[in-house]
Amino acid sequence: MSKEPVELAEILQSIVAQAGGLELQEEMQIQNNWELVVGPQLSKIVHAASWQNKVLKVKVLQAAWKTDVYYRLTELQKKFNQVFPELKLKKMEIL
Repeated sequence: MSKEPVELAEILQSIVAQAGGLELQEEMQIQNNWELVVGPQLSKIVHAASWQNKVLKVKVLQAAWKTDVYYRLTELQKKFNQVFPELKLKKMEIL
């Protein structure tokens, strides 16, 4: 009986999902693709901090940028939903 080889990423993904770590898996996906949401320049200043119950909390590293990011939240939420339509973002908050 021979089995086809399975990629390690698939095995880990399955283990995480079975262990109730679906949100962790989604958060890793967000972290790995964050630049697609905010762009290369803003990704140096704004980080995806946590993902829980379909709410994304973002950390703005420079206080001077907090107001700018606040006014861009609607735009960032739309872009997030374009990049990650399967995650169904409810809300984005600034820490």
